[in-house]
Amino acid sequence: WCNSARGFMFALGCIQAQSCHTGQCPTGVTTQDPVRQQALVVPDKAERVHQFHQRTLMALQELIFGSRSTDEIKKALRSSGILMAACFLLLAGLYVGFDYRMGFEKELQQQLSQLNPQDPSLGKDIIDAVIADRKGMFGGDLLRSTFLASAAWLLMFLFMSKKVTQTILMGSLLVLCMVDLLGVSSRYLNRDNFMEPEDFENAFAPTPADLQIKEDKEPNYRVFNLTQSPFNDAITSYHHKSVGGYHAAKLSIYQDLIENQLSKQPLNLPVLNMLNTKYVISQDSTGLPIPQLNPGALGSAWLVRSIKYVPDARAEMIALDDFDPASTAIVQESFRKDIRHEAEWDSTASVSLVKNENDIVTYAFSAAKPQFAVFSEVYYDRGWKAFIDGKETPIVKTNYVLRGLSIPAGKHDIEFRFKPAAYETGKLLTQVSQLLLLLLLAFGLWKEYGRKVAKKA
Repeated sequence: WCNSARGFMFALGCIQAQSCHTGQCPTGVTTQDPVRQQALVVPDKAERVHQFHQRTLMALQELIFGSRSTDEIKKALRSSGILMAACFLLLAGLYVGFDYRMGFEKELQQQLSQLNPQDPSLGKDIIDAVIADRKGMFGGDLLRSTFLASAAWLLMFLFMSKKVTQTILMGSLLVLCMVDLLGVSSRYLNRDNFMEPEDFENAFAPTPADLQIKEDKEPNYRVFNLTQSPFNDAITSYHHKSVGGYHAAKLSIYQDLIENQLSKQPLNLPVLNMLNTKYVISQDSTGLPIPQLNPGALGSAWLVRSIKYVPDARAEMIALDDFDPASTAIVQESFRKDIRHEAEWDSTASVSLVKNENDIVTYAFSAAKPQFAVFSEVYYDRGWKAFIDGKETPIVKTNYVLRGLSIPAGKHDIEFRFKPAAYETGKLLTQVSQLLLLLLLAFGLWKEYGRKVAKKA
């Protein structure tokens, strides 16, 4: 009776904006943006969800066991039936009227056609199939929901008309709930989701292109795979460090870069270079994946000749349309204060990666003059800290998504450490709690021992 996840989401405040994966949820339900999170008042939403569940069950209880007259309940059922019919008629109208497009199909169609120039109609065929699938899913769910809601309404009306017993009503509603739950669950877990172990391993088998790239023993380059959906495919990340990442949920600044730069056609090579994209996997004339070496990849870190300051994030993104990342860094004005040393070009200066241990990344730096270094790692100020010779220094947001450091002249050890404050605070609280628990246990044992000694005496 009350197993609808969507109903609970509505109670929580979800408006079905379909932006969960972007971090821009307008109601604050699925976002990491602290400003948007303020829209979600947890105590208020918790009470709403509780009331939704409780009142739904109470409505069923009142219908079956309540003291209201039969005529009164029948009248309410008729009104609800008319309202339900109106809702389904509206949805049927939407089913007919929707074009089932989301705005990016034309661009995607062009990309698909470019991947297979021998069949220019391939992109259109795929987009048409996707649109047909969307329409089919909407129509199928509309018919299914109409049947379930109508069946439940008819059962309750027959019960109030003394045509079916209470036992039949409860049993039939239970069956409808089970049909609903099993039908939706089977979309995510069914026979097609089970496979033999060898079939599972075959899905991760490297292609000849993967094997060729793996012959490169330099460990810190990245790969951009155009033969798959670059930003939704996780197989590439199984074999390489992928520009597209391995998870559908990206940091918001990286998602911005994907939407505004990495999805462009033709490819924005300067942006790929600053992401240290050493290999691009594309298809040859026979459709087989082949790796292409990108000689412009800038490596794990490099020094720039100049810094271009821009007023805001929008201007910073636009500046990436046409720039040379090897010589110029794009920095917002708000970070100017963190650049404490005016960079002076030094042809003998160097910065290089020493080791990358995931949570700790170390570089070696040497220069006769102050420099500004760009590091091909994503900027994230909620966890990463930078240290020069053990002394913390501010990280400058550079080229919209990367990290930059203003470094004084001389030889220095540079270290990035991932130390999110929430984790460190939680770790400290856990340690204190464990210590208090041990002290409390020791005190209890001591008291118990003293009680037994006193009893024997």
